[in-house]
Amino acid sequence: MRLLKTLTRMTYEFELHNFNDWVAGLAAVFGAPVEKGLMQLPEKYGEGYVLAGPINGDMSYIIQHFTLNDALTLSRKKTDPYSLTLFFNQVQVKDFIEIKTGTDRIYDEARFRSNIFLSSTNYDLDITFSPGTQVRRVGICFNDKMIARYIGKDILFDLFLYTGQQLNNVNRELITMEYKAFLEDIFNTDPRTPLSKLILHNRILLLVETFFQSFIEKMEQDKGIPRKLKEHDLHGLQTVEQLLSNPETEKFPSIENLSKAAMMSTTKLKNRFKEVYGMKLYEFYNRNRLREARRLIESGQYSIKEAGYRIGFTNLSNFSKAFRKEFGFLPSALRENH
Repeated sequence: MRLLKTLTRMTYEFELHNFNDWVAGLAAVFGAPVEKGLMQLPEKYGEGYVLAGPINGDMSYIIQHFTLNDALTLSRKKTDPYSLTLFFNQVQVKDFIEIKTGTDRIYDEARFRSNIFLSSTNYDLDITFSPGTQVRRVGICFNDKMIARYIGKDILFDLFLYTGQQLNNVNRELITMEYKAFLEDIFNTDPRTPLSKLILHNRILLLVETFFQSFIEKMEQDKGIPRKLKEHDLHGLQTVEQLLSNPETEKFPSIENLSKAAMMSTTKLKNRFKEVYGMKLYEFYNRNRLREARRLIESGQYSIKEAGYRIGFTNLSNFSKAFRKEFGFLPSALRENH
C-alpha cells in the first residue's frame, strides 16, 4: 500500500480483504496513530475520523466521517479470492466526485450523493473526492469464506449478476428513511464512549439486514437486475431529498417548487419519490422535522416549545400530537428521561 501526492491530490492504493487492515494502511501513510480501530485525521490533511472494526471473523466495517483539504483517490485493486463490499454513502460534494473502473467512468458535480453501492473486489475501482468534500460513508466487507458459508447458491447467483454490472448499479439503490435513521445513529455516536461498539454493531447489522431483505424481495419481484435510475432522475430525487431533510426548511415547499427543483412533472415526482423512498413527499418531510425536534430535545439545550417552534410548529398541542403519532410517546417523556 502506498500514498502518492501530486499538487493537491492524494492516492491511496490498497487490496481490500478486511477493513481492519485497510485503516491500518491508511493510518501508516498519513502518519497517524490508530487506537482501537480509530484514526483521527491529522490537521494538515483535514478533519474528522475513520473507524474500523470486526463484526465477526468474516465481516468487518468502516466508518468514514471526514472532510479533506486535498483531493483523495481511494484506489482499490482487484483481489483473488474476492470479497463483497456494501457502502452506504452520504456525501456533500464540494466540486466533484469521480468513480472509475478499468472501462467505465462516472464524473459527477451534483452537490449531494446519497446512495447504496454493492460491489465485488474482483475488479479495480477508483473513487476520487474533490477538496472540501464532506464524506460520510459506512462500509461493510464480507470475505469469501462468509459468502460461501452463509449465502445460498440462488442468492449468490443474483449477487454475481448484480455486482458484475459494476458502475451500472451505483445509483440503483438510494438511502430511504429507514436506512437514514440507522446512519444518523452511527454518525451521532462518539466512537470513544463505552457503549459505542454495541450501538455501532447493532446499527450496522440492521443496515445489512435491511439491504439484503430488500435485495431478495426485488430479485423475486423483478426476476432480474433492478432497473437503474436515470441520472437526471437520480439528481432530481436527491435534490428534493436534501430540501425536505434540511432542518433550515421552515415549511413544506410547494409541490410545484419541488417539481421545478427536480426538473420533473408533479405526477412523476410524486410517483418516483414514493417508489424510491417508500413514502409520500410530505410524509418524508414531516418525519425528518420530527426527528430533528427529537434530537433537539434529547440534547437538553432546547425546551419542548423551542424544539417545536424551530421545526415550524407554532402550536404546542399540535406539535405534541404529531410527535406522539410519530414516536408513540409525548415529547415530555424525553424531558423526564433527560
